[in-house]
Amino acid sequence: MTQANVENLSLWRETWREFKASAPVWWPWVLGAAVIFAFIVLASFTFGGATLSVGRDNVEALKENSKLLTLKVITEFLSLIVNILCVYVFTVLYLRYAVKKNPPEFGFGNFFYWLGRVVAKYAVVLGPVIIASVIIAVIASASSHKGSDGDNAFSFVFAMILAAAFIFAAVAAIRLMLVTPLAIFRRKPVLKRSWNLTLGNWWRIFGNSLMLMLILFVLMIVGGIAFVIIAMFAGGNDSMLGRGLWGLFMGLFSSGTIMLWCIFTCTVYRVLLREQRETAATPPSTPAL
Repeated sequence: MTQANVENLSLWRETWREFKASAPVWWPWVLGAAVIFAFIVLASFTFGGATLSVGRDNVEALKENSKLLTLKVITEFLSLIVNILCVYVFTVLYLRYAVKKNPPEFGFGNFFYWLGRVVAKYAVVLGPVIIASVIIAVIASASSHKGSDGDNAFSFVFAMILAAAFIFAAVAAIRLMLVTPLAIFRRKPVLKRSWNLTLGNWWRIFGNSLMLMLILFVLMIVGGIAFVIIAMFAGGNDSMLGRGLWGLFMGLFSSGTIMLWCIFTCTVYRVLLREQRETAATPPSTPAL
């Protein structure tokens, strides 16, 4: 079987091959990001009163102590910022490795251009879900005050509206998954190009995404058990070393997952773009007379 056929049948296998082949380029960046994630997790454990499992006591403590709640918000915000930066940096880093002619460049202008398109993508994906949820909440609140007798009918309609919104979100998330590489290469219009490139490939991309998520889930379980055992011998959640080891595992898993997913997105983009060009270059067959 040729390499092209392998790419067509198993995007996740090609992604895994690229992940391993490009490791000498990305591993210092992933390790650096893991350390940053670990510090954020460690700060949450140490100063925020968090533990390895979020229980009822922790939730009540956050409600009663505004300082803990503020710190929790800050750590979550920092984690979001680091995630956003990692997606951009890791994608550009991999594309600079994979693209030999005119590779993308790092830069503030390129970053904010990419960020704007990513925000637009999530507005399209999540917008209908948010709007439907708000409308349903407003109507449900108004009908509860009036004491309407058609609660079952309203519940069914609300469920159908939410289901439709979530189905659209699932479809749009796959159809717009190529926004990141397209925005980094500035292939305008970004959202429309992603939508057109993924046309007819939803189930193919979805299946390969599930396979990757399954691999990550197995790695998380195996690695998590190993790190929990090590952390327990190091003193568990009550010791700084135990918290640090758990934070390091969370950081490595988070940054490694982001790197793998960036490579998967770029692999899907490369394969679909190649297929589109091959289809365009193939002359249409003429029917026999």
